[in-house]
Amino acid sequence: MPRRDASLYTWAVSDGREMLRALRETSGLSQMELALRLSDAGIRVDQAHVQKIESGTIKRPTAPTLDAILTVGLNVPYRVRIDVLAAFGYRLRWKLPTDQEVEAELKLSTEELTRAIWPCYLVDYAHRIWGWNRLFPRLLGNTADDPANSRYVGVTVLDILFNPVVGTNRQIANAESFAPVIMAWFKLMTKQYRQEPWFHDLMTKAKTWPGFFEMWNRIPEGPQVLLVEPPVIPVEIHVPGLASPLRFRAVHAPVTFDPRFAILHMIPLSVETQAVCAAWAAEDVAT
Repeated sequence: MPRRDASLYTWAVSDGREMLRALRETSGLSQMELALRLSDAGIRVDQAHVQKIESGTIKRPTAPTLDAILTVGLNVPYRVRIDVLAAFGYRLRWKLPTDQEVEAELKLSTEELTRAIWPCYLVDYAHRIWGWNRLFPRLLGNTADDPANSRYVGVTVLDILFNPVVGTNRQIANAESFAPVIMAWFKLMTKQYRQEPWFHDLMTKAKTWPGFFEMWNRIPEGPQVLLVEPPVIPVEIHVPGLASPLRFRAVHAPVTFDPRFAILHMIPLSVETQAVCAAWAAEDVAT
């Protein structure tokens, strides 16, 4: 059997043999061909074992065996892995997306990003920014095609708000009211990942940001701050070249095919902000 980290999975209950058979047949593989593919990768799951899983003779295959079939044998998307493992009674613990998975999600999200008439961007559950529409760079004072935009790929939302090296923290006009709410939301959303290497690396970097850990220690654990504060805390952004800050509401919209990603929509909250976004969109079409 394949040796994989069993701590990646937690237990639930269901049956997914029909899903597994359908995926194999859709891939155009026989049970023997699937077993040979696994064998070539050094994974000991033979044709008889595959047949027993699909027929229900083995009612509860191990999670590592199922995940090996889904990844090495069938190369299914992350969303499908989650659904099949859940059908067999397992929940897959999230891992950071690979470069290939980020690229795939960018392609899947292109239509939603492009269709938006306000700035928006794609993030993963570690709050790293991977892509955006053509209006988002305008918030930073750049044009959509400015090569300088590439410096924001992989940067976290916390970097945008707190990191003086990135520099965008100085553009937040209402940081005193907005930053604590974002900090509370971040603490709540990342509580289950505190032992992950990526979280440790982010916190190590954040130690160098002025005022970050003072605010981190001041904000209580749990949803208290989010419940006490008004339901909508706008972010006010100083955009280079504009006399007054633009006002937005940040809306977090998880994507369908891979729940590790979400699109952050910056919804205009004033007539003036709507007019500026419309003007940017018109300029973009004109060019």
